[in-house]
Parts: sequence; C-alpha cells; structure tokens
Amino acid sequence: MDTAAAPPFTQVAHEAASRDDAGLAELARTLAAIEAGEPPPAATPHIPWPSATAATDHLATVSQLWPQASGQIIRLARADADATLRILEAALNLNPVWAHDLVALQNALASGGRLDELIALYDRVQRRHPAVPLHLLPHAHPTGLEAAYQRQQDRKRAGMPAVLLNTLPKSGSMFLQEVLARSFDLPTSTIAISDHALTDQVVPGWAAQLAEGGALSQEHLPGTPAVERSLLAAGLDKIIVHVRDPRQAMLSTLHHFTKEYRLCVEIHKPFMPVDYPSLPFDDRAEFMVEHYFAAAVEWIAGWARIADSGSPLKILFSTYEESVSNIPAFFARACQFYGLEGAARIALAEVTPSAALHFRQGRKDEWRTAFRQEHQDRMRALMPDALMARFGWPE
Repeated sequence: MDTAAAPPFTQVAHEAASRDDAGLAELARTLAAIEAGEPPPAATPHIPWPSATAATDHLATVSQLWPQASGQIIRLARADADATLRILEAALNLNPVWAHDLVALQNALASGGRLDELIALYDRVQRRHPAVPLHLLPHAHPTGLEAAYQRQQDRKRAGMPAVLLNTLPKSGSMFLQEVLARSFDLPTSTIAISDHALTDQVVPGWAAQLAEGGALSQEHLPGTPAVERSLLAAGLDKIIVHVRDPRQAMLSTLHHFTKEYRLCVEIHKPFMPVDYPSLPFDDRAEFMVEHYFAAAVEWIAGWARIADSGSPLKILFSTYEESVSNIPAFFARACQFYGLEGAARIALAEVTPSAALHFRQGRKDEWRTAFRQEHQDRMRALMPDALMARFGWPE
C-alpha cells in the first residue's frame, strides 16, 4: 500500500495495523470512511474504556502516530453543521477524551444554533463510556483526569456533597469557584454546555456524575423550567445562585469582550462586530445593552421565580455586592446550606482576587459614570422594581 498517497486517516489505520493496535485501527478506519464521504455506521464501533487512564493512554498513542489528528478532524468537520455533528460523535465514541482537543467543534455547533443536538450527542457519548468522568475533563485535561476522578471519589467517601455554584457572568464567578474548591478540597467539574448567550443547558449524564458527590461545578445556567427539571432528574437538589447588579455586570462583560475579543468573536452569539475592540466605548455599550442586558435581567428573574415557586430545588442566593466584600460570611452560608458547618478538613482558603481569576477591580456603582445617561435609563427600564428591592440594588 502506498501510504504516502493515502488520506491521513487511512495512513493511521495502516500504521496501527502494523503495530497490532486494533482500537486505533478501528478509530482511523471509521474516520477515513467519513473523510471519503461515507456516513458513519448507526452505532459507531467503540472501545468500552475501563478507566480514564486507558482512554488517555490510547489518545497519546494517536498523537504519536498522527500528530495533527485533532486539527485534521476539525478541518474535515468544518464543511457544515451536519458533518460536524457526525464527525464529532464518531471521534468521541471511539475515544471520549478527545473532547478536550475537539472543543472547537463544540463551539462551532453551539454558536451555529445546534446546542440541543450537541447536548444530546454528549449525553450519548457519556452513556457509552460510563467509566470515563467526562464531567471532570474540561478542568482536569486528559493527563490529569484519573487523578481528578480519584479525588472526587475520596471526597465523596469523606461525605462531601455535590456543590453547584451557578453565577451570572462577570460576577466574580471564578474567584468564588476557587474559594469553594480550595476550601472544600473538591475537584472542579462541568455539567453544562455554553452557547455564550446565557442559555446554557445541562448535559444529563454529566450532571448525574456530579450528583454522586465529591466535586464542584460552576455554571451560568439560566433559571428555566427545563434547567430545573434537568437538575432534579440528575439528583441535584441544591444550588447556589450568585447574582450581581446587571448594570455593573454589563460593564465588566463589555471590558471582558474587549480584552478577550479573539477568544470570543468566533463563538459568541449573536456574533460580535468585527471591529468591536476598536469601537468607541459608547458604541460598545450600545451593542451590549441592545443584545445582552435584557437576557441578563431575565437570567436573574428566572431564578427568583423558581425560588418563589415552591420548587424542590433548594436555592441559596448570594450577591456580588455582599459576598466579595465579606468572603467569610459567604463561606459560612455555603457551609450551612450544604450542612458542612462541623465537617472535618474544611477551612476557608485564602484566595486573592486577581486577573488570572478574571477578577476585575472596580467600584460597585462604576456603571453610573461609565455609561451615558441614555444607556442607564434603558437598563433601569428593563429592571423590575421587585427584583431591585429583592437584591438591594440602588436606583
């Protein structure tokens, strides 16, 4: 066989066969068929990985034989959304840990309006590989996945619950995540897929893995009946919902999009203006108020409705204005909420707010001088009086 003239996936299949690696050969053959335009089989062949270590080791073998594997898969899948779904599922069924390298396809699908199908895809993959803790993968990365899993099991045996911290974006999310993760000594997990538009959705299998206990997840889940049902169905009946005056959160989001424009531009929905970073401040503010502010207010209002509905989902509200200025009080409330006041090996960790935690220093009412009066008036008109009174936000 002239492997030099063969498609990349076929070359790898030939290499794997010569090394007597049946799993890798099957992976390459399946992707070679897709590359040639053939649809994947209804039930893509896969290996029931006995552990995260086995899946990671196998992926390391792939990278040795096929250094540009993930890049070639991404380029192959870019043809259209249907092809992206097929190819992503084929690759993940053959090795679920590949999700770490193929996150660009996830973002492309989410920003293209295919979030529901992506959620269903990830749930199918998780069910086919129950021994691999995919909920830990985004934070642990492949090489640390087994250690993160063992840490979750250890903390679960110590009686630590599943901690779900749900935050309005740009409300000190990563800082509070770090405070709780270090203080409770928990690995960080993920139970949702984000489309970067405040409409994240739960992956049922990932939520069920978190619900086993011994881990923490920080999300931006909206307060909708669908999210409420998904959490309860997975066995998660407690959630900390952390909010912030949406006017100040909008200002922080504006600065974040400006600073991280290259990261945001391809995956943010609606798509950001190509010249966003160079626009005058007022123009960037106009874009944010027009496209995101109402959604941020509804995000908060949705959780208030669930809390007031008598739902079996227990909610502990916290606010940026209170928690960040008094971390010990926030931590004490979280401990009480999860019944951990007297638990051993729990102590408030010292975490310094920093740029590394996406923590932007600024006054609580910086929005008053940053936004012009027209924008302030439009935002205030979208904020219900009852919501402002509930969280103590000023006029």
